Amino acid sequence: MVEVQLNPVDKLQSFRYQALGDKVAVTTADSFPVLITQLNTLDYLEVRSRGADLELWQEGQRIATCSSVLFWGNDADPRFKLHLKRGKLPVRTYPGHLRVRPGGRSLALVNEVHLEDYIRCVIHAEAGHHRSLDFFKVQALSARTYALRNLNRHRDHGYDLCSSTHCQAYRGEYRSDELINAAVRETRNEVIVHEGQDLIEAVFSANCGGFTANSEDVWIANVEYLRARPDYDFCEGFHNHAWHLTLPKLDVLAKLGRYLEVEATRFEIVPDVSGRVRRVHVNGDPKLTVSGEELRRLFRLKSARFHIYDAQSLLFIEGTGFGHGVGMCQDGAYYLSELGWDYQRILRHYYQSISILQITNDAISNFQ
Repeated sequence: MVEVQLNPVDKLQSFRYQALGDKVAVTTADSFPVLITQLNTLDYLEVRSRGADLELWQEGQRIATCSSVLFWGNDADPRFKLHLKRGKLPVRTYPGHLRVRPGGRSLALVNEVHLEDYIRCVIHAEAGHHRSLDFFKVQALSARTYALRNLNRHRDHGYDLCSSTHCQAYRGEYRSDELINAAVRETRNEVIVHEGQDLIEAVFSANCGGFTANSEDVWIANVEYLRARPDYDFCEGFHNHAWHLTLPKLDVLAKLGRYLEVEATRFEIVPDVSGRVRRVHVNGDPKLTVSGEELRRLFRLKSARFHIYDAQSLLFIEGTGFGHGVGMCQDGAYYLSELGWDYQRILRHYYQSISILQITNDAISNFQ
């Protein structure tokens, strides 16, 4: 089981749980659980936050007050729906079980889900718009490898992974997709390792803009298998490839100055081998530096792979790519799958000196 923190809407104070399986046991979520009630298929139960407690309501009646609650589906394929009062998706479907605790500004929801079900949902969220079996296999191995490598990332917070892009996008929306199901089934237990032993950090971006980036040029660590390499025209022509932006020059200088707490009068760009902005020196001082990734986030740019044309009062920015650019390029990987490349060849194109390893269920259990 993987424990994933859910954050479907900000400041969630109440929701309705709907059982989709045969039987759902509703208990307290503590060391000595107490049975509160049982739900049959399509039954509803509302959870409301009340300070340090939770209130459970059913058919207009409060049936319990407790400090935590666990919804545990007893059938072979447990699934449930969350009915929310607001949000882009007011109804969301998830596989597995649900644990709920009060969380101050927002209820704390944790989805306990089987690893392979989690992988299917991640593929839906991260790459469901592409339709290719080998591309989905690429995503399956990337998602599985990333999940197993990072299972303890949020252990201090009481769960394994979060549902945002800080870990991997996970929005439930669990529906049958035969192509994704086949990709996960046919690559079951397969992971990506470096030099035959260590799980890699299987990072990726939506579109590399024609050239992937070295890990140390975007972040800090020099990772042997995350090397910059040309992607040729593999990702060209996709929606996220080319972009442009016009910004007032004084606004850019003012924002850089506030960020560095100085008066910024000029800046110089230092590029990396991939054509991205590696760093920006402000006022000609190497000590006043903003990294390309910081610059991308500061100005909400699609990528750090761009050129600036200075027109006195305006800066014309022309760029390519969407995301940090390290590791796999999703649009490029999809294009290669359409050319007939299989998923292992695609992975070896984007990650250097790697192997595909099928690990045992016992080994997966050790990670968990």
